[in-house]
Amino acid sequence: MEFAEPGFYVIRVDDCVDDSLVYMKDTTLRYNVLFDEKKKAHNPKAFTGERHYIALRPAEKWELGYRNLALNPADQHDVEGCYPHASANVETRGESVFAARNAIDGTLAVRSHGRWPYASWGINMQDDAEFTLNFGRPVDFDTIVLYTRADFPHDNWWEEVTLTFSDGTNEVVRLEKSYEPHKLAIQRKGITWLKMGNLIKADEVVAVYSHVDRMVTLGCMPVNEVVSIEKGMDVWANFGTHYFLERREIGIFNLAGAGTITADGVAYHLGYKDCLYITQGTKEVTFASDDANEPAKFFMVSAPAHCRYETKLITIEEAAKRPLGALETCNKRTINQFIHPSVLKTCQLTMGMTSLEPGSNWNTMPSHTHERRMEVYTYFEIPENQAVFHMMGESTETRHLVMQNYDAVISPSWSIHSGVGTSNYTFIWAMGGENMEFDDMNVIATPDLR
Repeated sequence: MEFAEPGFYVIRVDDCVDDSLVYMKDTTLRYNVLFDEKKKAHNPKAFTGERHYIALRPAEKWELGYRNLALNPADQHDVEGCYPHASANVETRGESVFAARNAIDGTLAVRSHGRWPYASWGINMQDDAEFTLNFGRPVDFDTIVLYTRADFPHDNWWEEVTLTFSDGTNEVVRLEKSYEPHKLAIQRKGITWLKMGNLIKADEVVAVYSHVDRMVTLGCMPVNEVVSIEKGMDVWANFGTHYFLERREIGIFNLAGAGTITADGVAYHLGYKDCLYITQGTKEVTFASDDANEPAKFFMVSAPAHCRYETKLITIEEAAKRPLGALETCNKRTINQFIHPSVLKTCQLTMGMTSLEPGSNWNTMPSHTHERRMEVYTYFEIPENQAVFHMMGESTETRHLVMQNYDAVISPSWSIHSGVGTSNYTFIWAMGGENMEFDDMNVIATPDLR
């Protein structure tokens, strides 16, 4: 298709594909006719027969009023220049019926999944799945209407998503289990793109098994169920044991509403920022929230263990406090030691929480590495529209990651692990390795960083 100039046009690529009011940045659009697997996300009558209807015209002024800015039935996978355009960092098995474009094609059947009319965006159970909608130019809107797939009981549902906008702002929104659309009263002006990520599922356990010291990082937000720590986990295939903690110990922080963890029949109630250490050999661990409207968010790190100690609840008030830093260097903070030799015995796991005071935004400076340990950071209490830049890598060749609330990062022994925020924040640290000596580190002078 050839266009006289960039601008708004109404295009139709087939009589069985609805009109698309699009913004063209270029003057040429090449539409690839779909066959075989690539066609499964479309009406099966599309692109068939001997006669076809293709149309192109400039959009009328009246058509550019208040409308759905995220509608483009003619959107193509990996083809930009025709907007709105949808993309994602993951699409289940690369299949067309799970492509990001299905989210903006205007077909609203949500009670199943697979071939048209039930095509959807599929995240392949990937925890860092992220969806991007590019408008191609600045737009204003006052409402976001989100249709989520509702093929229950096959599907779980998202309890919480984070919407990030091109102006640097973000919105954390709560969703419900529903067949109906989620109508979000969110207003923005001059937005060129938005992203949807940090998709938190209800009543699931999310786990990452790192071969760096064989640490496992986990998260669970129980809402409507009592959730087992082994839900969705093939323990024998992944760990070669009969149950998860047969040869492991674990530390658990609660980063949201009050909840209860039950370990081999003993219930422990955790408030905000409380911590529970569960010893090796504990067979059954479950999670529950006091209030489904304000669910607990349990963050966990597990390390290999060779013997049993005492399962113990440590509240934020009972943690050992270690003030460090100064306002002059923007790093005045308090290190709260929970799972630590000064508080209780463990095999190798140590965990704590560092809180930066207002006016301070640097953590772990001067930077250091741990020759005999690895470390995991998880950031939270990052204020709305702020972020933390986490420094990592070798001291002579550093890199950074942009972190949002509840993002975790693994640091092997050779990597620095420092950070700076656009505001103050809090983070959980967890370590495992040869020893538990807090001061066993290789300090790197700040001028030596590259």
